[in-house]
Amino acid sequence: MTLLNKKIPTSTTGIFYKEIINNDKIVVDKVFLIRYKDEIGRDKLKTIGKYSQGIRIGYCKTIRDQTMVKLRLGENLPKVTAKKSKYTVHDLAIKWLDLKKANKTYEGELQRYNATLKKLIGSEIAEHLKKQDIINLQATLQDMGYAPSTTQHFITMVSGIYQFAIQDKLIKSENPCAGLKSIKFNNERDRYLTTEEVKQLIEAVSHELELLLFIEIGLSTGARLGSIMEMTKSDIDFRNESIKIKNFKTSDKYTGYLNSSTLEILNLHCKSLKRGQKLFSVGRSYVSYKIRGLMKKLFNEDVIDDYQKVVIHTLRHTFASHLAINGCPIYTIKELMNHKTIEMTERYAKLAPNQGQVQVKGLYR
Repeated sequence: MTLLNKKIPTSTTGIFYKEIINNDKIVVDKVFLIRYKDEIGRDKLKTIGKYSQGIRIGYCKTIRDQTMVKLRLGENLPKVTAKKSKYTVHDLAIKWLDLKKANKTYEGELQRYNATLKKLIGSEIAEHLKKQDIINLQATLQDMGYAPSTTQHFITMVSGIYQFAIQDKLIKSENPCAGLKSIKFNNERDRYLTTEEVKQLIEAVSHELELLLFIEIGLSTGARLGSIMEMTKSDIDFRNESIKIKNFKTSDKYTGYLNSSTLEILNLHCKSLKRGQKLFSVGRSYVSYKIRGLMKKLFNEDVIDDYQKVVIHTLRHTFASHLAINGCPIYTIKELMNHKTIEMTERYAKLAPNQGQVQVKGLYR
């Protein structure tokens, strides 16, 4: 790999990049730099990072703006001194995350923070961040390709970190996320699998028993990924052809029903399991990785809109959609999906056939 010397200007003032080429002279990456003037007017260049590391123009602009403000106000203190006397965002984030260790969401939040927020704002002095910095962070996250819902989740995390720090009197500044407009997005997925697509998917996993079992249970019960992976042999009632499902959002259990093909596979699979043993010997990450790959190959190759892509949650949406298409009453769908309110289920009502037509035609005869 070779870093070329030529600085290429971007559309944003003071931000440049240099290209990295491989042995075949093909550009494989780029390094972003910012240019600004120091206290006595000399031009300064500072390397920010590589595109492959998630660095984007929005983030570079944030760093350049902060640098210039500090120079203008005389706040460009040595980093060592600043860190000793003030908390960084990372210092506060670690304390905030420690409080969540008992929660099921802890691992996911920790991974998200380390992969993104730590790199983008972790080294910043917490009391120096202002509302405009968070607006810039929003733009950077979207530049990095994150969906609006994911970007909003990151901003909510930052707000939570600051709220905790303010309540514990670790910092005296205001929450820079306060009053920030939420990103508008529609995260409802209308995509569900047709009967033919269901057959395609089942055929694609038929060579691996536990993947096939996962797909069958998902299509038969509409259970979420986490709920399926925690199911045990004891949860199954073969006599009543049902299974207990744990809803990790509410920590309660509800009943799902098993169709004939799912029961057939479970009967075979459970012969080698002890009572109370989990149905799946493989981990959640393995199942998720394998099925996502299959779904991409089968259904998502040419799909641009993320919300029209087939994902694991599409199995749940397919379950409810086909119930509605087959005339299942909306309140029954609500119970089978374990929805908290009927409003959550009403999105499927548009798929239901016009069941009242026959009854209306039979009136007064």
